[in-house]
Amino acid sequence: MPDVIDAGPAELDALRSGREPALVMFGADWCTTCAAMMPALREIAAEAQVRILHLDVGLHPEVADSEQIRTLPTLMAFAGGEVTHRSSGVKRLAQLRRLVAELSATVEDTRETRAGRPEVP
Repeated sequence: MPDVIDAGPAELDALRSGREPALVMFGADWCTTCAAMMPALREIAAEAQVRILHLDVGLHPEVADSEQIRTLPTLMAFAGGEVTHRSSGVKRLAQLRRLVAELSATVEDTRETRAGRPEVP
């Protein structure tokens, strides 16, 4: 079963230079609201078609600075090397499912466009 992947600066750089879709939660081990969100993220990771990563800004403060993370948790969705969504604060399971569904749809649209099918507005 897929799980939330612990990430660092190298994984974040790979998301920016790659095409793989992913949802990244920026948190810290001392953040109680981040810990409260982890069960929902684990559930999403088990069912999602995108990777779910957790980056601990306590271990990587340089990432917090470079990404201007001021509130924990902060979520960023990546698709095609671009940030497609950014939000801060606790999200419920239904909100996370909706976000991952939107991210998956973005990826499917990209695949269809690359396959030569016309993009539907």
